Amino acid sequence: MRQSTGPTHAAPPPGTGLPGSLVFVAFAVAIGLAPVALAQDCTKDTCTTYDINFTDTSGSGIADPTGSFIYDSTIPTFISFNVTWDGLAFDLTNAAIKPSASAGTTISCTNGSTLSAAESLILLMESCTTLAGPIPYQWKAIGVLGFATFEFNHNAAVGTADIYLRSTVAAPGIGAVVASSGTWTITPVSGSTSLPEPSALILLSGNLGALAFVYRTRLARRLRRDAKTNR
Repeated sequence: MRQSTGPTHAAPPPGTGLPGSLVFVAFAVAIGLAPVALAQDCTKDTCTTYDINFTDTSGSGIADPTGSFIYDSTIPTFISFNVTWDGLAFDLTNAAIKPSASAGTTISCTNGSTLSAAESLILLMESCTTLAGPIPYQWKAIGVLGFATFEFNHNAAVGTADIYLRSTVAAPGIGAVVASSGTWTITPVSGSTSLPEPSALILLSGNLGALAFVYRTRLARRLRRDAKTNR
C-alpha cells in the first residue's frame, strides 16, 4: 500500500531564485523587519569627528574637561558638540552653529563675514587673524548657585571675547563658586566620510521589496505546482 508522505518541496532550478542573503534582506524589508531608510544626520555630506584636547592652566584642581564634535563641511554645520566638565554635560551644538560676539568688537575670526558654523570652526582650529593678550584662545567654566557655564572664546583685544561659544546647564550640586580655564587643541579622530542620502536608501529598500515580492510569488507558484504533482 502506497503511503502518502505529503507534498515534497523541490529546490528552485538555477536562475529562478535569489541569492540567500539577498532573499533574507529583501524579505526583511518587505515585512518591515528592516528600516525603510536609515536615519542619517550627515546625508550626502562630508562629516568629520574631532576630539577636543583640554589643558587646565588655572590650577583649579578640577579634572580637565573632555569633549568632541562632528562637523559637516558641506553645509557647513555642526551635527553634535558635547563637553563634560566637573561631571556636568554641556551641549554646545546650537552655540557652535550660531556663535555669539561681544558688542562693539571686530570679529577677527570671520574676516568680516557673518557669524556661522564656519567661523566657529575657525575659532576651534585657532585660526583667527588677530591675536591679543597672553591667552588669545581660552575655554572657561564656572559654576555657582545651581548653574554652570562652559565657554570657548577668542580674545582679539585684551579682556574682550570677540567670538564665543557658550552653554549653561542646571547644576543643583553647586553652591559656592567653582571655576577653571585653560587652552585646547582639536584632533580629527575619524576620516571624513560621505554618507548616502535617505532618498538613495529609500530607493534601495523599494527595490529590495520588489525583489521580495517576485520571490514570494515564484515560491507560491512552485509550492502549488508541487502540491498538485504529489496528490
